[in-house]
Amino acid sequence: MFSTIFLFNSLSELVEAENLFLGEGNTYQIEPVPSHIASECGMCIATKEEDADIMSALLTGQGIEHCVVSKGN
Repeated sequence: MFSTIFLFNSLSELVEAENLFLGEGNTYQIEPVPSHIASECGMCIATKEEDADIMSALLTGQGIEHCVVSKGN
């Protein structure tokens, strides 16, 4: 279901992102970063591929650094 993940440099950035997404109505979940992907934070936000562009634009607009990765890679 969730094929795209957002990676963050810190847990505080992940929390900022979640607070931003809470009021937007996008479907997502916080989960551990898949073992084949390295991350400073250790947790990520997973979402549907079709929501990723909108969510990424929200993060960029708020100056929250992030990286978007397909779970399959």
